[in-house]
Amino acid sequence: MKYLSIVFTTPGLVSCTQFATIKEIEPERVGFRSKPTAAVDTLERSVSAAEAALRRLERNPLDVEAQADYNFAVSRDHRHLA
Repeated sequence: MKYLSIVFTTPGLVSCTQFATIKEIEPERVGFRSKPTAAVDTLERSVSAAEAALRRLERNPLDVEAQADYNFAVSRDHRHLA
């Protein structure tokens, strides 16, 4: 008698239909969409800041603030070029 319940419930468990459908979607770019000219303008400002800091370093090689400004501007240049 206990086997009879197994015989009747097993086909019900095996024949479960698919409850979820899987659909492939293309990822979207998150964030703002910048124009190419905005990147060029940012790069130009960063290069100008690096040049100004370099001129300050040429006058005083021990200027810690000028060194920090130069390092920051150069690191931003590399980030915009990548």
